[in-house]
Amino acid sequence: MGPLGLSVQMADSDGNPLNARGGIGDHITGLAALAGLLAAVMEQRATGRGRVVEVSLLRTGTYVLGWDLGCR
Repeated sequence: MGPLGLSVQMADSDGNPLNARGGIGDHITGLAALAGLLAAVMEQRATGRGRVVEVSLLRTGTYVLGWDLGCR
């Protein structure tokens, strides 16, 4: 079995890996956390109740990189 991984999956037709975006999962997960927190603050102001906000680095990273892997 050959090497597996994101850079191999995103290689050009000659097998040369492309430059993968660094930290894309961290960046998007941070934005998802911010959106969740802002929505929770708006709900708290409207209803007076708090809300738990969770984000998943794995789920967000999979969602974001799914486009790159699916367009081969």
